[in-house]
Amino acid sequence: MNKRAFLKALSRAIAKPLFARTPFPDPALRGTEDYVAYPNGLVWRRLTYESLKPDRPAGYSWQPVDFFSPVRNGLTWADVFTRDTDHGDYFVGSVIDGYSNKRYDKFWDDAGNPRRNGNAELLLEISRSRGLAMVVSFRAGHLFTILGPASGFPSDKSQAVDHSFQDTGGWGWGAVRWDHWPVGWLNSQDHVAQAGSPSPYHFAPFSHYVVNKPLRDAKVDYPRAVANMKLNRWSGRHVYYTLTGVRSDMESIRKLIREWLDPGENCASPDSVAGLR
Repeated sequence: MNKRAFLKALSRAIAKPLFARTPFPDPALRGTEDYVAYPNGLVWRRLTYESLKPDRPAGYSWQPVDFFSPVRNGLTWADVFTRDTDHGDYFVGSVIDGYSNKRYDKFWDDAGNPRRNGNAELLLEISRSRGLAMVVSFRAGHLFTILGPASGFPSDKSQAVDHSFQDTGGWGWGAVRWDHWPVGWLNSQDHVAQAGSPSPYHFAPFSHYVVNKPLRDAKVDYPRAVANMKLNRWSGRHVYYTLTGVRSDMESIRKLIREWLDPGENCASPDSVAGLR
């Protein structure tokens, strides 16, 4: 085989499996997100979407919140989280109820092994409350997102999931780090960060679903929920609002949940944030 033929064969061998693993599907939906940031450090967010495939499950999404957290290249869990003095692992974050003292905490050790204070039932109870916050507890402060029935997330359809524990409806990702940058990478759908990567990474401790019935096992329940066109069309007719920011302690977040959600439909206005502290 001459050099030209060899290079041509090599090109085919490389390109074929690459593009087979990374298809380029037609757009399925068009989302619109509006953000309003205030000097008090809070960010009001509004989300809507339009299905581009209204007769197919792929044209819908009932996950208006995926709580991904970015981290600068080279930093470890020890650099960004506080170590638990009793167990030696790191406090990653919480899901907290704004209207009770209920709180679900999660931890990772250096090897990524998870631990939690709470169980799947507690997490679901918090999800069904009048208001909750998903929190990532960085050393620099508690990064949170607040949501509730008044902001477009009905309590009877609300489910926060922990991706370290599959009994919560999560996928069991755990402490996986992804580096999807730059966005134009062909493999940006799923690329676990490698040692020495020059890119920042992110991780996904929690997600939030809007479902008719709680997911107990994602591998079984998720495909069934995705195929529910009545649920899909319901999700596409709604508008979702969240409030995001950073606080130094959990109780101030719990108080903020009530202050933002108690006025009810006022959450739909960005002015609802201006007077908050």
